[in-house]
Amino acid sequence: MGFLPRPKRVITEPPQGRRDFWVFVSSGLFARGGDQLFTIAVPLSVLAATESVAGTVLAFSARVAAYLLSPFIGVLIDSFDRRDVYILAQFYQALCLGLIALFLDDVLVLAVLVLLSGLGAVVANISSYFVLVPRLVTAERRSKALSDYSALREIVRIIGPLSAGGVVVLAGGATALVLTCALFALSALVALFVPRVVIEDEEAPEPGEKPRRALAVGFAWLWRNGGAVALVAAMTLANIGVGTLDVIFITLLGDSGMPATGIGLVVSIGAVGAAGGTWAAGRLFPQTSFPRRVLYWQLVALAGVTVMAVPVLPVRVAGYVVTTFALGASNINSIRYRQESIPMAISGRVNSVMRMFITGAIPVSAMVWAAVHQWAPAELHWTPVVLFSALGVAVWWWHLARSARSADQPDGAAGEAPKVAAPDPLSRP
Repeated sequence: MGFLPRPKRVITEPPQGRRDFWVFVSSGLFARGGDQLFTIAVPLSVLAATESVAGTVLAFSARVAAYLLSPFIGVLIDSFDRRDVYILAQFYQALCLGLIALFLDDVLVLAVLVLLSGLGAVVANISSYFVLVPRLVTAERRSKALSDYSALREIVRIIGPLSAGGVVVLAGGATALVLTCALFALSALVALFVPRVVIEDEEAPEPGEKPRRALAVGFAWLWRNGGAVALVAAMTLANIGVGTLDVIFITLLGDSGMPATGIGLVVSIGAVGAAGGTWAAGRLFPQTSFPRRVLYWQLVALAGVTVMAVPVLPVRVAGYVVTTFALGASNINSIRYRQESIPMAISGRVNSVMRMFITGAIPVSAMVWAAVHQWAPAELHWTPVVLFSALGVAVWWWHLARSARSADQPDGAAGEAPKVAAPDPLSRP
């Protein structure tokens, strides 16, 4: 089912050419530019209005709090054409961000609008990464395509903060948000040239299916897959630590008196690391399973945030670059693991349930960091970032070790076979 007028082309199999993929990449790059303007304009505008570091982090994090509602959104994604819901999500974000520009002096209204805009981000992210990108290329090109798509989005992140900082300084936060609105609308218009993707699978929601039953599919699939549960637990813990890393760093730099252009430069330097990580993710360790790659890069990210604990700006920037590189690579391999494991017809519901926990941890990250910043001595402010990152690594390491021990046991030695529908998490990609 689709909302929009039917395009001339509808694909049922991944096309051999790459035209459709690059058209969609162009749409994603415009949206990414809007995200970057938003990331700089909102925290700095709220900080200027409230002069509260903790309040700024909490207000901005309302955008990702929308992921707590993502299971319901996943049913919507799986019930309609993914291209259509992606386009409408971008138009919806444009509308929300245009309204935000009118209420920068009212923090409560702004926080509500930020939360509402996050609903559109949930739809756009899940429908793009888990359906549109993998279906617009052939199976053997999916890892490289995902790396290219994400790396180009991170390159926009290199340019975006510098541009956003300049716009905020010269024209103010409201003007930056109006430009953000225009970029999301342009993203939607470009996506109109992407063909619809037909997914034929008996697990797709039927017309008139009860929402509760459709919703239960995502939870049931996740519950049956031990590897997916472990991934959710590990990445949720990690996100409590690093989920608001960019906003924390931007806010700390702003609180120290650094001008917006300088902050934009620092964030752009970190974006160089993230772009490198996402580009390298599909090329490094090609013979290693996706879950093991996730572990390797999470260990590097833990080292990076540990270095960021050193209260010296050049050292912190170096740690920030290492962290963004590792998180970019880890994220790509996590997505590829899920793309290969989750049936595409229920990908919206399953990934939205997973994201409810993983991305829903980001507001928790903001609250934990804000509480520590408010009540703990200065030398302990960075403790939750390192601690929860380490806990995430420990959980995923334990899961892989346990899976390896089970695989080494002879048939029947491990007792009842686990109910796992996805490929073994230690198998080759």
